[in-house]
Amino acid sequence: ISATQTRIIAYLEALSSNIEKASLAVYQVSSCSSLSSCTGAQGIVENHENAQWREALFAYGDESTRGSRAIVTNDGSVVVAGVTRSTDMTLHKKSGGLTKSLSLDGGMDVVYIAKTLSDGQPLWVVPISGGGNVQLFDMAYDSLNNSIVVAGRFYTSLLTSDGEEKTAMGSSDGFIVWLDSDGTVQDVVTLRSEYGDVISGVSVDGTGGVVFQGYASGGFVVDGYDDGEVGKFGLSDVVLGRVSADRTSVDWLKVFGDISVDYSDPLHCNCGECIGGGYFFDGFAPKGGEVDGITSTDRFDGYLVKLNESDGAVIQLAQFGGVGSQIVSDIWISDECTHESNDAYSLALLRFDETAVLSDTVITSAGSYDCAVVWMRKADLQPTSFFQVGGSNSDQCWSFSAVDLPPSVASPARSLRPFVSVGFSSELELSLSSGASVTLTPVGSTDTVLLEVEDNGHVVWYLHMQGKNSTSYINVYDVKVVDASNLSEAVALSWSGKTSAATIVVSGRFLHGFRFCSASVDGSSESIEELTDESGHDSGFFFRFRPSTSLGYCVVQA
Repeated sequence: ISATQTRIIAYLEALSSNIEKASLAVYQVSSCSSLSSCTGAQGIVENHENAQWREALFAYGDESTRGSRAIVTNDGSVVVAGVTRSTDMTLHKKSGGLTKSLSLDGGMDVVYIAKTLSDGQPLWVVPISGGGNVQLFDMAYDSLNNSIVVAGRFYTSLLTSDGEEKTAMGSSDGFIVWLDSDGTVQDVVTLRSEYGDVISGVSVDGTGGVVFQGYASGGFVVDGYDDGEVGKFGLSDVVLGRVSADRTSVDWLKVFGDISVDYSDPLHCNCGECIGGGYFFDGFAPKGGEVDGITSTDRFDGYLVKLNESDGAVIQLAQFGGVGSQIVSDIWISDECTHESNDAYSLALLRFDETAVLSDTVITSAGSYDCAVVWMRKADLQPTSFFQVGGSNSDQCWSFSAVDLPPSVASPARSLRPFVSVGFSSELELSLSSGASVTLTPVGSTDTVLLEVEDNGHVVWYLHMQGKNSTSYINVYDVKVVDASNLSEAVALSWSGKTSAATIVVSGRFLHGFRFCSASVDGSSESIEELTDESGHDSGFFFRFRPSTSLGYCVVQA
């Protein structure tokens, strides 16, 4: 194995290990009417008559449990997913009500999928399991067929819809599983080779076809692909393909031999049948690696690649270079098809350790790793502006999403409002849109902050998820922003109280426990919600809440 291949494998293993660590937390609280009169670290909460989180759902077990992904269905229900090693796992709504439980063999990873009502009440929970570990990497929603699409990898074997087991060809195989609205498995597609494989991202296009990304080693086989064994480039090839809408065949496969994908990356589809539509994926390549004729210049260069819908051919490619490593952690592609191409923007979440080059601008990391949200024109994927955040230590760019607001004549890029989650272990200074600044100090080994940001470097809204003690930690694996105006009026009202408001769903896991605060904008009322779990292992969480354009502040007391 070459030194470059060894470095890629080590990095992928580190990413995989990092997925196994997480948590959440928040605060004791008093309130104040303006930021200038506050002391300590501030967490901003929604402006609402009762000013509370809309709901909180927790996944407990007698062993490690985490929340990984969340999607919103046509009727406003939330489907959540994660992984547990428990023999008994329970989904519990924070405000009370019925719980749903799973009884499992324990001692191995099992994927759980659960559907909840719009108020967070769990309806059902089902496992995706096999004869060994089964791990979740991504989840998508097929709105045409009201189906849930889950992707990951399995070791040893995977249970299928007919009760039989698919046996893994190698140390691990990748899978895509379709479930109906009741949680029943409908179809399964696997990616197999004699080595280790995974499907790390899935997205459903406008016709019900599923585009997937992952990686495979050596020659591999995909169910439904008639050309047999493909992909003999190396030990870690990126694989992209499209499963037909009827799930009976794989229409095309695309293999990149010199590029790798971040395990946590989802895949994104553009706006269906619109002109300029296509599939986007992101990855990174080592120094000397070549991606569609573009060569990486330093340790790792990041890439954003757009593929043709019909055959997977490369249409566009954006390269993120600089000194050291530049890794694209996540991407967000607008589904809005009404903008002119010059006014349409896409986003990339970039993690870099020394410098990153964005067109003619060079940005420098404040610590071992910083995060940057990069605005790019859709027409040519050229960076136009960015938001950077980072402390003196390594910062984790967990995930992000965005809402597409009506475009501004003065700055079309600001019509995209990103919500990004960043894990940090040292002080983090934020510049607020009000002109003030605030410094967040972590209490846990890793705290997380959720930010709503603009392309001028300002923070519009933030929430500090603060550890309970120095050994606590929190990871936010998924951020979903739902514009309630896209839902039916009745569903939108149940979600946000008004059809113009966006609602945020976050998921992850926490260790030991946490407190989160809520307060009215005028400071006349406040409340503390507290959760403690001293089991010694982590638990999953799913939160849904609505930020406000008129903000109240909660102050953490030292």
